[in-house]
This record gives sequence, structure tokens and C-alpha cells, in this order.
Amino acid sequence: MKKDFLKYILVMFLAVSFASCEDDDDKEIYYDSAVLSLSETEFTILDSELATEIDFMSTTKTVTNVSIEVDGNEISSGTATGNKYSFTLDRSNFGVAGDTLDGSFRAYVYATVDGKVKEMYTTFEMVPATSLRIPFVEDVDEDGEGIEVDEPIYELSDVVKNFTYKVSPKTATDIAVTASLKLNSEEYTELWTKDYDSEDLDWSFMGSDYTKGDTLNLMLIAKVGTFVDTVTSSIIVSEYLLGATSSIQVDVDMPGYDLVGDSVIDIAETACNIKFTHDYANLEQGITGLNSTSFVLVDAADEDLMAATNLPLLKSAFDAGTAVMVLDNVVADEKYIVKYTKGADIYYGIIVITETNQVRDGDMDFVMMDYALEMYDEQQ
Repeated sequence: MKKDFLKYILVMFLAVSFASCEDDDDKEIYYDSAVLSLSETEFTILDSELATEIDFMSTTKTVTNVSIEVDGNEISSGTATGNKYSFTLDRSNFGVAGDTLDGSFRAYVYATVDGKVKEMYTTFEMVPATSLRIPFVEDVDEDGEGIEVDEPIYELSDVVKNFTYKVSPKTATDIAVTASLKLNSEEYTELWTKDYDSEDLDWSFMGSDYTKGDTLNLMLIAKVGTFVDTVTSSIIVSEYLLGATSSIQVDVDMPGYDLVGDSVIDIAETACNIKFTHDYANLEQGITGLNSTSFVLVDAADEDLMAATNLPLLKSAFDAGTAVMVLDNVVADEKYIVKYTKGADIYYGIIVITETNQVRDGDMDFVMMDYALEMYDEQQ
């Protein structure tokens, strides 16, 4: 009786062990079947061929023979090595779709996996090789995430701005690039043609060559033999303007102001760039520029300049004027261009005096003003 019981226990143990092995093997089959992973699936419109490698992504299965077919025609066959198979795709495999950027085709892969043929497929697509990028600035979206924002060529700026292009075929060489420009509704005019140089990718413009409201249509054509890739972009010339103005007051009790931070500040702080001054005996109320802050008075001839708040024009007018740091006595409606330097950053803006203390009580003296200040970006 005891022997029969031990025999029964042994049989049950072997049965459970065998079932466990079968379960594990089923999991291996389920989780580690041969699948396709290709190193390249995008064929650029400037290429005549595309080398790619198929990785069958299996650690337990063995792939031997491989055959690849397009539209029922075999385009490659051979033996996989280490479950990988390399071949070169020809542009002719696309047929007529090979001449358009929306061209694509499906390739069927027949792989012998552990002695059994498995059918799989992948898709190859025709994509551009050429890109054109206009200058941009950083901004944030509604969630506070950083985004790139396209910026136009600015009117009245004689700073050269660079539009950057790039041509990136997979294998093709001997690339020629042609740049053309269409202004507003005119026809495209060729500007230049040259051999592609990956070290020289700038297409330069000056906003002052155009007029506010002009639309610049840019076209770049890249050629390799008879293959052609074209990219276009457009931009509207607009002004480089100051932002909204702020209304502030400096006075006897709060004489210091940080124009960049838009806040009252102690005059001893390095961020302070405006200090209120007054001389009660001479009935004067004014402001002094601190920490590399200076002013240029705007005369009647430049009234339109202040209304436009065009930053490059303000900068030019400041540079052409006589800058001072001390304004002993200011009066309502006076207008100034202000410049402030902070390390490597240079700010330009405007100040409009709106009110001073007319009661002339020395302890209550003040200057009120509207101002706007912005860091000047030479690349704008």
C-alpha cells in the first residue's frame, strides 16, 4: 500500500513538471515569434537605391531562407545570418510611384522560420530629401511647454538674416541646388545655382530690401541627375515692434525702478536702471539712468518714430542721437529713446513722460511715465 502511494506521488510530480514545461514553451512561442524590424524604410526622392537590413527579432527561433516580393515579383532572395538579412532596394521597385513624394509600396517577406515558411510584409515610402527652415524664436504654448515660433524678416532692419536649408538623401551625391524667389504675385526669379555644400547652408536676406507687407515666396530645388526635389516656403515682411507699454511712477519714497523686471527696486541694486531725482529749490524733477542706462530726446520730427515703436528704427535713431544719462527736469509729453546694457544683452525702448508734481511740495514730488523696453536681437 505504501509503495503504491509513493508511485502515485511520483507520477503526479512528473505530470505536473511536464505540463509546466509545455506551458513555458507555449509562452516562448507566443512572445518570441519572428517579426520584422528594418533599418531603413524611407526612400528619398533623390536616391536611386536604398540599402536596408531586416532583423527578425527572435532569440529562440532560427530564420534561414528569405525571399522578398513586390507585386508578385521576387526582388531579392538569400540566406539570413544571425536572424538578419540585408538587401538593396531599387527605385524601379516603386514603379510610377517612384516619381512622387506620396509614393509607397508594400513588400512581402517570406522567411523560413524553424523550417516553416512565414509570410510577413512591410511598407516602403518615398520622402523628401530637402528642407528649408526660416528663422525662429522660442515661445511657450498654453501648457508652458517650449515651442518654435516662426518669425518674419523685419522691415527696416539691415541685419542679414539666414534661412537654413538642408539636402539629406540616403546615398546620393553630386547634388546641385537652385534658389529662386517670388515677390508677392510676381514670377519666380532664379537667384543662384551651386553644388551642395553641407558647410554652407545659409540663404541670406535683409528686411530693408523689402517693404512692409511684402510676401516672399522661397523655392529651393535640389537635383541629382534626373531626380528633382523641390521645397517652398513663404513669409510676410512685418515690423520688429516693441511690446505693450507699462505705466509707472518714481518718487521721493520709491525712487528706483527696474525697467526689465517692471518693478520698484532699491537704487543700490544692480538691476535698477531708473532713479528719480528732484531739486525743490530750482523746481526740477527728473530721472537719472543707472547701470549703463541712457536716453536720447525725440524731437517733433521723429513723432512718427515713437508711434511706430519699430525697434530697429528706434535703435538707429538712438545711435544717431546725443545720449545722456541725466535728465534734470522733465515735463509731460516729452519722449525719449532709452538704451540699457546688461552684460552682453542690450535693450532699447521708449519713455514718454505723462505727469510730474505741479503742486511743488518737495516731499510729494514724482515723475510718471509710460515705457516699453525690449532686448534687441541682432538676428531678428
